[in-house]
Amino acid sequence: MVLDSVMDSEKGFIDITFSEPVYGDSFGPLGKEDFIPVLHKVGEAYNNSTATITNITRVDGSSLVGGETKVRVHLNYSGTTIQGDKIEVKSAENSILDQGGNTTASSETSGVYPLKPLVTYTWNDENDTITFTSELSMTTYTNVKLKIAGSQKSGDPNVFLTTAKPIGGDERIKISVAPGWDNDAFFGATGNGIFAQAINKNTVQFTADNKYGASFIQDHFYVIFEHLTDPTIKTIIDLNIDSGAGNIIRINN
Repeated sequence: MVLDSVMDSEKGFIDITFSEPVYGDSFGPLGKEDFIPVLHKVGEAYNNSTATITNITRVDGSSLVGGETKVRVHLNYSGTTIQGDKIEVKSAENSILDQGGNTTASSETSGVYPLKPLVTYTWNDENDTITFTSELSMTTYTNVKLKIAGSQKSGDPNVFLTTAKPIGGDERIKISVAPGWDNDAFFGATGNGIFAQAINKNTVQFTADNKYGASFIQDHFYVIFEHLTDPTIKTIIDLNIDSGAGNIIRINN
């Protein structure tokens, strides 16, 4: 039933075109309860962004009467949008009617659209670096390796930098990680682990110690960067750690 859609990220709406006239309950106009916003978020529980539908109108902003083929879904976002976050709008199950009284499937979707993030960055696969291009900055840097995750000797607990710690020189930023390895056989000696190092203005490099399990794979390793004094200015990157790959540290797109 959904034929097409267009998103305006600046104004916060998605225009949805249907293949035939559509109605809400009792063949009246559609309401916001007939749609469900679905956020695809980087960082899962560590990402506090939310999306709600505030109104459903015609594309010119006027009220619906029922029988429209094109509607505008107005969206509101709260929290910090992270680079890589996406939004789609789905129909609520058995809520949208066609002229014959048939209901749309819950699989009907506007399609998935990227959201505009607060903090932007670029990632370099060749040297495993992140370079911030907006909001977060380091005017100078201190070339010090910071251990952000790893394990102690066999039998000791794993170590994770879960409390945000400054990295870089002037106008520093803070870094922390989500705790937990899926596989306990990663690092087996004190000092081994994943490290972050400010190597240039606005650039942080990640490295992995060379003493790791031969078959270790961590599908999602979340690293959180935030402003030194304002934790709402932040981003999250989703890394993949694979000891069997040519490049041990990669970013999940």
